[in-house]
Amino acid sequence: MNKFLRAIGFETFTTRKQLDTLMHNCLAKKQDDTIIHHRESSESLGMFEILTFVGDRVLIYWCGDYAEGEYQLDSYIPTALSGRYIMIDAPEFEIKKDSFGFVGICERPGIGVPLIFSLVNNSDCYDALSSKKPISRCAIAFTGLSVKGNILLPIEKKEKRSAKQKNIERYNLVEKAKNGDESAIQALAFEDIDLYTKLNKRVHKEDIFTIVDSSFMPVGLECDQYSVVGDIENVRYCENRYTKKTIVLMDVVVNDFVVMVAIGQDDLVGEPKRGRRFKGEIWLQGHCIFDGEKLMKTLGETQE
Repeated sequence: MNKFLRAIGFETFTTRKQLDTLMHNCLAKKQDDTIIHHRESSESLGMFEILTFVGDRVLIYWCGDYAEGEYQLDSYIPTALSGRYIMIDAPEFEIKKDSFGFVGICERPGIGVPLIFSLVNNSDCYDALSSKKPISRCAIAFTGLSVKGNILLPIEKKEKRSAKQKNIERYNLVEKAKNGDESAIQALAFEDIDLYTKLNKRVHKEDIFTIVDSSFMPVGLECDQYSVVGDIENVRYCENRYTKKTIVLMDVVVNDFVVMVAIGQDDLVGEPKRGRRFKGEIWLQGHCIFDGEKLMKTLGETQE
């Protein structure tokens, strides 16, 4: 069972049979909150992808096989849709080994590590890759599901330069260093030494979270899970219409990168408010737009 079902209000669903029953109930009702996509894969067998909205912006992607009108559940993805797309150049997608689905990889200035995420709209990616045209650019909205988190107070920021400006400057230095620029390599080395010296002095007297404003680090054995500390930019609440559990949706800013975190209200310690910080582990997901016309329409709705 996917432990992150808890993040969207399904903590009481502990067996595969319960999920299979929920999926078939959604199919039987044929309500507006359920969208079905079919794809023929052979003469006798096809694939399906079903989207069921269980609350405002919160949904489950069901994936599996169908034959002669019968649906056989193979995998499912609990997720939430942020709607805040950013343009990503040269993304890469690889199919998962254990189930139908894709893993995405992209670079994001300011994060410090390549972003590896689970794709939620796998059917669209399958179509994009089947066209055999290179995916040079796409729009991606990132979501993080969490089953345990804490709210931290903000810290006073004395830097006049914005985090985004600092990230751009460091990213430019890194790119120059990759190309062999000696002055850029020295600048990065001196910057790291200076930062280490300052931190080494402060860490003996101060709590680590009064020093570290934000962080985005891989955690555990799963490549798409991260430990996050970031500023809360926006907070929304929604209710799972099936379990009546309350879900908290927060836009969390890590440097200039925004990810919408979804977590059950019962699993969040502290009251989330704009300006405070979120600390927790997330399963990073991405919803991608590959279609050229949709991509152009999305340009006006992106973060950048």
